[in-house]
Amino acid sequence: MGDVALYCLWDYSMQIAKVQSIENLMRKILVSMLFPALLFAGFSAQASMTYIASEADKDPTYGMYSGGHALWFPGLGAPSSNWIFGDGPNLFTTNGDTVGDTASFTGDLKNMGNMNLTGEFDFNFVVSDLGMPKLELKPDAYAPGPGGIVPGDWIHYDMVDGSFTGTGILEGLVLELTQRPEPILNQKTYKGQLGDGANGKNLDYGFSAWFFWRVISCEIVNGVTQNGCEPLNLAVGDNKYGDINIDLAAVPVPAAFWLFGTALLGFIGFSRRISV
Repeated sequence: MGDVALYCLWDYSMQIAKVQSIENLMRKILVSMLFPALLFAGFSAQASMTYIASEADKDPTYGMYSGGHALWFPGLGAPSSNWIFGDGPNLFTTNGDTVGDTASFTGDLKNMGNMNLTGEFDFNFVVSDLGMPKLELKPDAYAPGPGGIVPGDWIHYDMVDGSFTGTGILEGLVLELTQRPEPILNQKTYKGQLGDGANGKNLDYGFSAWFFWRVISCEIVNGVTQNGCEPLNLAVGDNKYGDINIDLAAVPVPAAFWLFGTALLGFIGFSRRISV
């Protein structure tokens, strides 16, 4: 009986050793997979960030000017110059925050006064050296006021290029969008600005910028000729200005990443239970 007991104890010990060996192997595999994933996620978070854009509403306490629009196009649309987002996706993507890094803003729009007026847009920006912040909120919004906004923390952008392309009854209309200069007196430009309170309407994280628009095309030939400028009484060469005022919400980290982390934690807990 003594030999049998010793054999059973030895066999049990060997089984435990095998389980622990398998645990250690699986733990090493999971950790080896998780580390590059975390490293990549961390690098990606610094190098690229995508935000869901929404219209910036006027803060009842700190806002000075009317809000609720995504883009403001004076002269483009009747009875309203305000354009809101369509079904999207309407995304603002940054690729770093140092001078020379890029950003893009894309999506679709519809006119607040006439929902039949629709179009798609895209902007491209580049991070510039520090610009003069455009302060469009009430003075109390900015530090040391109670709003606590610090314009010095904002990231500033120059506009590289942009376009608006009409859809539906505006198909054929194409606008060229360029950066709007400041008054010639101080030889500066209105730079895009990104950060808390930078949308010019409220204290939320957002973006604002000014631009010029110019009609560069009106007609398409797609079986029939359509003049996309006609509903807006526009012609090639017509031009004016506009602006962007948007709130930005970061796109969540993909669910698969969190599931992977949850699986690893579950495995660690399972290993502890076995070892006990």
